[in-house]
Amino acid sequence: MGPAVAVPFSARLAVRACAMALVLGPVAASAAGPAGNRGPASTYTRHDFSRCAVRPSPHPDVVEVRACAGLDGIAVVWTGEPDASSLGFGTAEAVDAPIPGLDTFHEVRGLVEWRGPRLGGRIRPIAAIVRYDTGPSIGRLGASRLVLYRLTPRRASCVMGVVKATAPGANAAAREIVDRRAVRFVCGRDKAVSPS
Repeated sequence: MGPAVAVPFSARLAVRACAMALVLGPVAASAAGPAGNRGPASTYTRHDFSRCAVRPSPHPDVVEVRACAGLDGIAVVWTGEPDASSLGFGTAEAVDAPIPGLDTFHEVRGLVEWRGPRLGGRIRPIAAIVRYDTGPSIGRLGASRLVLYRLTPRRASCVMGVVKATAPGANAAAREIVDRRAVRFVCGRDKAVSPS
């Protein structure tokens, strides 16, 4: 065995720093994970509106209103009329306006896609995407649309866009519109995107 070789203190420090980096690398990466997960994400709820709580109706003999529990405490408010059904979100009154791209006759489906940033391991929804069937009569709802809702901080909603559900990549296109427009979209001021 040869004579001991003295290793300079600075070199020992460098070796120790490299060893610590190898040990702490995965921890640092996991700590940075939540920051990396702040991008937009989706989660889903499914609703049977016939089983949801009855709400007061503006026209009890004609219009039925029911409210289901949605994501993050946001109510999913279903309104049923003889020729149409639709959704609104929240406890405040919805910003009421015709939905572009829907015929007079339309029916909303029960699956809601909630979209928003992931913070602290939870999605904080700022928008919702819902599929509607629409057509010229109740028995002929042959077209389908994805309706994009802006969820306002005051627990109300409005329609911010509509996408043809049968178009190639429709779901991705709907999410792209939501991710690009929802944060800055102001209900009652900004114009909804219509299907082309």
